[in-house]
Amino acid sequence: MNRAISVAFATLVSLSSPSAAIATFHEKDASDEFLGMEGWTIAAVTHVNGSFHGCKFDQAIAFTNGLVLKCVSGDVFGTLIGETSPSAVIFVKSDKHEGKTVYRVKALIGNKMYDMFPKFGDSP
Repeated sequence: MNRAISVAFATLVSLSSPSAAIATFHEKDASDEFLGMEGWTIAAVTHVNGSFHGCKFDQAIAFTNGLVLKCVSGDVFGTLIGETSPSAVIFVKSDKHEGKTVYRVKALIGNKMYDMFPKFGDSP
Protein backbone atom coordinates (compact mmCIF):
# COMPACT_ATOMS: atom_id res chain seq x y z
CA MET A 1 0.00 0.00 0.00
CA ASN A 2 2.84 2.42 0.83
CA ARG A 3 4.37 1.70 -2.59
CA ALA A 4 1.05 2.54 -4.30
CA ILE A 5 0.83 5.82 -2.37
CA SER A 6 4.46 6.64 -3.26
CA VAL A 7 3.82 5.98 -6.97
CA ALA A 8 0.63 8.05 -6.89
CA PHE A 9 2.48 10.92 -5.13
CA ALA A 10 5.40 10.76 -7.59
CA THR A 11 2.93 10.85 -10.50
CA LEU A 12 1.12 13.84 -9.00
CA VAL A 13 4.39 15.71 -8.44
CA SER A 14 5.59 15.01 -11.97
CA LEU A 15 2.28 16.19 -13.44
CA SER A 16 2.48 19.42 -11.47
CA SER A 17 5.81 20.39 -13.02
CA PRO A 18 5.75 22.86 -15.96
CA SER A 19 7.48 20.42 -18.30
CA ALA A 20 4.84 17.75 -17.60
CA ALA A 21 2.10 20.27 -18.25
CA ILE A 22 3.62 21.05 -21.62
CA ALA A 23 3.91 17.36 -22.45
CA THR A 24 0.25 16.71 -21.62
CA PHE A 25 -1.07 19.79 -23.48
CA HIS A 26 -2.55 18.77 -26.82
CA GLU A 27 -1.08 20.85 -29.60
CA LYS A 28 -2.81 20.88 -32.96
CA ASP A 29 -0.83 19.00 -35.57
CA ALA A 30 -1.34 18.27 -39.25
CA SER A 31 -3.26 15.07 -38.52
CA ASP A 32 -6.01 17.17 -36.87
CA GLU A 33 -6.78 18.55 -40.32
CA PHE A 34 -7.95 15.06 -41.36
CA LEU A 35 -10.72 14.82 -38.76
CA GLY A 36 -13.99 14.36 -40.62
CA MET A 37 -12.28 13.43 -43.89
CA GLU A 38 -13.67 9.88 -44.13
CA GLY A 39 -15.08 9.28 -47.60
CA TRP A 40 -12.95 11.94 -49.30
CA THR A 41 -10.73 10.95 -52.23
CA ILE A 42 -7.28 12.29 -53.06
CA ALA A 43 -7.66 13.81 -56.53
CA ALA A 44 -4.19 15.32 -56.89
CA VAL A 45 -0.88 15.78 -55.10
CA THR A 46 0.79 18.93 -56.36
CA HIS A 47 2.27 22.29 -55.30
CA VAL A 48 0.99 25.85 -55.27
CA ASN A 49 2.26 27.65 -58.36
CA GLY A 50 4.26 30.50 -56.82
CA SER A 51 4.02 32.05 -53.36
CA PHE A 52 1.19 31.24 -50.98
CA HIS A 53 -0.06 34.02 -48.72
CA GLY A 54 -3.10 32.30 -47.23
CA CYS A 55 -6.60 31.78 -48.52
CA LYS A 56 -8.90 34.79 -48.90
CA PHE A 57 -12.55 34.46 -49.98
CA ASP A 58 -12.94 34.00 -53.74
CA GLN A 59 -9.17 34.15 -54.31
CA ALA A 60 -7.91 31.89 -57.10
CA ILE A 61 -5.03 29.56 -56.20
CA ALA A 62 -3.12 28.03 -59.13
CA PHE A 63 -1.33 24.70 -58.77
CA THR A 64 1.64 23.38 -60.72
CA ASN A 65 -0.48 20.60 -62.27
CA GLY A 66 -2.65 23.23 -64.03
CA LEU A 67 -5.59 23.05 -61.62
CA VAL A 68 -7.01 26.34 -60.34
CA LEU A 69 -9.28 26.48 -57.29
CA LYS A 70 -10.97 29.35 -55.46
CA CYS A 71 -11.10 29.76 -51.70
CA VAL A 72 -14.58 29.40 -50.20
CA SER A 73 -13.75 31.27 -47.02
CA GLY A 74 -10.98 33.51 -45.85
CA ASP A 75 -8.41 32.23 -43.40
CA VAL A 76 -4.88 33.49 -43.30
CA PHE A 77 -4.15 32.16 -39.81
CA GLY A 78 -1.92 29.11 -39.45
CA THR A 79 -0.78 29.28 -43.05
CA LEU A 80 2.68 29.22 -44.50
CA ILE A 81 2.66 32.93 -45.27
CA GLY A 82 4.89 33.72 -48.20
CA GLU A 83 6.20 30.20 -48.67
CA THR A 84 7.12 29.55 -52.28
CA SER A 85 5.44 26.56 -53.91
CA PRO A 86 4.19 24.73 -50.79
CA SER A 87 2.93 21.18 -51.26
CA ALA A 88 -0.80 20.63 -51.69
CA VAL A 89 -3.15 17.66 -51.62
CA ILE A 90 -6.50 18.14 -53.37
CA PHE A 91 -9.48 16.14 -52.04
CA VAL A 92 -12.91 15.65 -53.60
CA LYS A 93 -16.14 14.15 -52.33
CA SER A 94 -19.42 13.67 -54.16
CA ASP A 95 -22.74 14.40 -52.47
CA LYS A 96 -26.37 14.55 -53.55
CA HIS A 97 -28.14 17.91 -53.47
CA GLU A 98 -31.72 18.21 -54.71
CA GLY A 99 -31.28 14.99 -56.70
CA LYS A 100 -28.09 16.13 -58.42
CA THR A 101 -24.52 15.02 -57.82
CA VAL A 102 -22.34 17.85 -56.54
CA TYR A 103 -18.66 17.74 -55.74
CA ARG A 104 -17.05 19.27 -52.70
CA VAL A 105 -13.37 20.20 -52.86
CA LYS A 106 -10.78 20.72 -50.14
CA ALA A 107 -7.08 21.52 -50.42
CA LEU A 108 -4.47 20.72 -47.80
CA ILE A 109 -1.84 23.38 -48.41
CA GLY A 110 1.17 23.02 -46.18
CA ASN A 111 -0.42 22.06 -42.85
CA LYS A 112 -3.83 23.74 -43.24
CA MET A 113 -7.06 22.46 -44.84
CA TYR A 114 -9.11 24.87 -46.96
CA ASP A 115 -12.62 24.58 -48.42
CA MET A 116 -12.37 25.30 -52.13
CA PHE A 117 -14.39 25.28 -55.34
CA PRO A 118 -13.26 25.01 -58.97
CA LYS A 119 -12.53 28.16 -60.93
CA PHE A 120 -14.56 28.15 -64.13
CA GLY A 121 -13.79 29.93 -67.41
CA ASP A 122 -11.83 33.15 -67.52
CA SER A 123 -13.26 34.60 -64.29
CA PRO A 124 -10.60 36.15 -62.04
